[in-house]
Amino acid sequence: LNLLYKLDVLADDQLIISQSFSGPQELSFVQKFQPGYHRLEARLTTGDYFNENNVFYKSVKVEPKPKVLFVSKTGSPMEPLLKELYDIDFTGALPGTFEGYSAIILNDVNSENIGPVDRLVNFLSEGNGLVVVGGKNSYDRGGYQADIFETILPVQVGKGTQELEKDVNILVI
Repeated sequence: LNLLYKLDVLADDQLIISQSFSGPQELSFVQKFQPGYHRLEARLTTGDYFNENNVFYKSVKVEPKPKVLFVSKTGSPMEPLLKELYDIDFTGALPGTFEGYSAIILNDVNSENIGPVDRLVNFLSEGNGLVVVGGKNSYDRGGYQADIFETILPVQVGKGTQELEKDVNILVI
């Protein structure tokens, strides 16, 4: 059965697709929306008997990009990806307040530059996130071991040991 039909797809009452088909088809599209609620509608125009079931409605809510604080004294190869996914502020030190941020990324930050850990604990207890990226100024070399900051990390800080004169230490978390 190859029934000829027309598909109209509307987003917020604006036509974005109008195409005719014969037989079953799969169709996808990409549409950028501003933050807020949007109404999608797909309409089939065909000669079938029950026209009432030829319209499909869908509501979508677009959330704004989460605001993220990226703390680093140096650049990072992660920056282009982060800029694409998040509303991100780059800084060299933790600010006095974390108001408005959903997450904080500490990139190669020494424990001396973290400041009072209770501020981070409060930030995390409010449902926000923390990502700690290693480097030459963090973890064992950054003074995390036996520091109060280590207590909020999901890992313990330590140094790898060499066995049998091997040059490689591997850690799987």
